[in-house]
Amino acid sequence: MRSAHGIFVFLRSMVDNPTRIGAVLPSSSALARLMAKQIRLSPGEAIVEIGAGTGVVTAALLEAGVPRDALYVVELDPRLAEYLRKRFPGVEILQGDAATLPDLLPAHRLGRIASVVSSLPIRPMSKSVQKSIVEAAFAVLKPKGSFIQYTYPPFSPLRDPSLNIQGTRLGRIWFNVPPAAVWRFQKKV
Repeated sequence: MRSAHGIFVFLRSMVDNPTRIGAVLPSSSALARLMAKQIRLSPGEAIVEIGAGTGVVTAALLEAGVPRDALYVVELDPRLAEYLRKRFPGVEILQGDAATLPDLLPAHRLGRIASVVSSLPIRPMSKSVQKSIVEAAFAVLKPKGSFIQYTYPPFSPLRDPSLNIQGTRLGRIWFNVPPAAVWRFQKKV
């Protein structure tokens, strides 16, 4: 559910930094649940969420059973990061750039991340920025870990062959504004 305060924080951040916010509204709870449904977490592993915004996906991950101490949330916007710290006590909120993920996470978590869940507006980013974010994500993921991303167009948001990843569309949420598809990416073997 979208709180009035959460929408206000989102809109204020969008006005201050329009190129960093890729949506007209926070993600719907149905989209967040579809993303959270993809998570498989084994003992000793953790989940990283990047581009958390107001925490709609964060809430869905917690509701799906991800323990608070196994969830790392990365948000570039300082205002949104502070909002997330207040909304999700006990969850590690890291204010920083997803392209520096290996530097943001504790060393003992590197290679023990089951999934990176992304709400970043990655499709319109330059190929070099996409590459830096995807490479950072796969640098922290366990072998066969997943990068989960949503996008609005019906085609894959990550189509650069130099990324050496393969994507699978997992579903589409028509009632999101605008409608969105969820994709899982893994390294090609």
